[in-house]
Amino acid sequence: MATQSNDPQSEGVQSVERACRILRAFRSETEQLSLAVLVQRTGLSKTTVFRLLQSLVEGQLVIRAGKGIYESRIRPLEPRSFRIGFASQTDSQFARDVTASLHQAAGRDHVQLIAVNNNYSAK
Repeated sequence: MATQSNDPQSEGVQSVERACRILRAFRSETEQLSLAVLVQRTGLSKTTVFRLLQSLVEGQLVIRAGKGIYESRIRPLEPRSFRIGFASQTDSQFARDVTASLHQAAGRDHVQLIAVNNNYSAK
């Protein structure tokens, strides 16, 4: 834990570090988080998170998406990787459209999609 200092420059750096913790709490570009979730993810006090969020909103790095809900305008540097499995029958246009849509969404959000045609097999 950081020690308290009367040095204004030290306080400024601590504020920036805490604001960065808030920005890193957002795990995707479109994730919307409540104040309570941001407090939980950052480990900062509710007052500190609220105060820094006001500065981030004013600086247009975060938007207020609703009452007590915030969304980051900063893209995470390293996208989280996910792997999802999907099985379906591709013998109908609907199933083909759903499969194509899932592939498109997975590619856009850096999700590894494993899709198989299970040919109506329960295995």
